[in-house]
Amino acid sequence: MTAALSAAALSTTALLAGGGGVAHAGSMTPEIEQKWQQLGGADGEVGEFRSEKAVDGGQHANFVGGDITHRSDAGAHFVHGGILYAWRSDGATGTPGFATSDEMAGAVGGSVRQDFTGADYYWKSGLGAHKVYGAIRTAYDEAGAEGSKLGLPLVDEANAEHGYAQQTFQGGTITWQKGKGTTVEYGERQLLTASADKSEAKMGDTLTITIRVTDAQGKPVSDADVQAYPMIDGGPETWGPTDANGVITKKFTVMEGGVTRFDDEGMAIIPIWTETSNQLLVDHTGDN
Repeated sequence: MTAALSAAALSTTALLAGGGGVAHAGSMTPEIEQKWQQLGGADGEVGEFRSEKAVDGGQHANFVGGDITHRSDAGAHFVHGGILYAWRSDGATGTPGFATSDEMAGAVGGSVRQDFTGADYYWKSGLGAHKVYGAIRTAYDEAGAEGSKLGLPLVDEANAEHGYAQQTFQGGTITWQKGKGTTVEYGERQLLTASADKSEAKMGDTLTITIRVTDAQGKPVSDADVQAYPMIDGGPETWGPTDANGVITKKFTVMEGGVTRFDDEGMAIIPIWTETSNQLLVDHTGDN
């Protein structure tokens, strides 16, 4: 099956509100209720109220269609869709913090972004939602964020070792090292997302993808490597070289802590990235 980039259109109705705090069902604080009413109340995109909790000097309310957060220094804002899923997975009002804006159109066509007290999130169909935070966030903003040559983030920040962090974007990589600060390297990157055709894949399953590298004329390129981040907490791995037919075959074990995730149809999604040029074209397929 030819792999397709995964959209981040996710159902929010089955997700639980993240973060700590005490939940209070049946009542909303005035700031949360005002924002909810502005967005159409129960008949709007936010939908019916579920619960609200006090957390870190603010409020975090859960609705059928997403969450609304409020704190005096951040205001009241609605979080939903793919950004909601990523934000909750990252700790919600904990590490990424409270929303300081509603979702807005990004500088890259078809993308959206949303700012939080501790991170910024970017989403585009096919790339999913990724947060940018800390020193890398500062360097990214200084470079012009998604409107710069760096473009959108392709993966979350990867921690190769203590005192080191790296994040890959469409047009380059930002690396942070303790005592040395951040370095920005420009150059096109391409996210290859191979979707293994296994509708009920689960933790512990072994999946296989095949990567085929060709030149601009469609001829196989042998002895070529690609770089991949199969684990969030590991550095890049070199896969290859390609064989005489320009092919690399790689097996994955689906495990906790890896980049491997599941889309809204239950498909196992395996993202990798590779430096590309006009001379190298990469096709990728997934099989059971």
